[in-house]
Amino acid sequence: MTNLCAALWALVGKRSDDPAVLGFHESHRMPPPPPVMTTKIAYDVKVPDGQASIHYGAELRRLDTWPPHRIRGRFIGYVTSVQLRADFAGPLLDALSTKMTMKEAETRAIQTDSTPIYRIFTLFQEDGRKLQFVYDSDEGTLDEIRLVPEELDEDDARLAAREAEVRASEPARVRTIPKRVRAPFPAPLAKLGEIGSEEGFGDVDLEIHDDWELGGPKAWTGSAAAEEEFAVFGQDGSGGMVAFWLVNDAPITEQPIVLLGSEGEVGAVAKDLADFLYLLGSGVGPYEAVEYGSTKGEHDLPSVLKLAAEVAPRVGRTPEEVLATAIDTYGDVEERVRSLVG
Repeated sequence: MTNLCAALWALVGKRSDDPAVLGFHESHRMPPPPPVMTTKIAYDVKVPDGQASIHYGAELRRLDTWPPHRIRGRFIGYVTSVQLRADFAGPLLDALSTKMTMKEAETRAIQTDSTPIYRIFTLFQEDGRKLQFVYDSDEGTLDEIRLVPEELDEDDARLAAREAEVRASEPARVRTIPKRVRAPFPAPLAKLGEIGSEEGFGDVDLEIHDDWELGGPKAWTGSAAAEEEFAVFGQDGSGGMVAFWLVNDAPITEQPIVLLGSEGEVGAVAKDLADFLYLLGSGVGPYEAVEYGSTKGEHDLPSVLKLAAEVAPRVGRTPEEVLATAIDTYGDVEERVRSLVG
């Protein structure tokens, strides 16, 4: 019988594309590890028996993995932690037991950490990994067991120095923004607005304007130049602006689409209008794409997918491909917007 805890322990800190990680997913009939599109969240994947879950993320605070790095729009993902339920039935490392009281764990602990809610005891440590028992501070009951990598503290100066070194070695991306006359509002966007009015966009809270919305980019950045550079055609549920970034010498429908969020979020959404329609048609909105790196919606929107195919047939175009391409090609929009803020 496979020792599940030991098998999961061996994965902690590994890349999501490591053969051992892929092999674990395959042997347990799990889908491949999720693409990591943002540093803001951890991607939780449950092991089928329900007693454990694997968390994937882009941030692993070690000198050889810092800072988070993208390849073709996707972050390199790591197994950043494993969570075992408090009633985990299998054997644990070092003959530990889920029956251990908080007092016993405190006595045995190699390291103790506390939060306002939990007391966390490191009970086993080996090969750059730690096994921790997490107890409810008030009740004294075991809440969960964590398998985590050893990491540097967030404020460790070596991380900042490493990040500065990496950033300095990266080639600067220089864009020349073309001068252009604002094009008429594209007919496919008008059609998209009709679909939104008549059918809605499912779980995506998005409004498509009847024409270009003026004044927003200047107000957002304080720069008149932004008004010429961004053509706003929509608004998400929080008031963020969805716009073409007029960065290429090409028709407006072939310009990238970006989000200028109401809380300062900035990010590339799609490389062009067709890709935007494929993303939205798959149930993923611009806010969800930028803020959460979402690559899967709750439901497809058939009318939007039909419109996408009319604009540009792209069979099998997935939200992950749309978002990865946008980030890889136009991820510097955040840097550009920050440079305009005055």
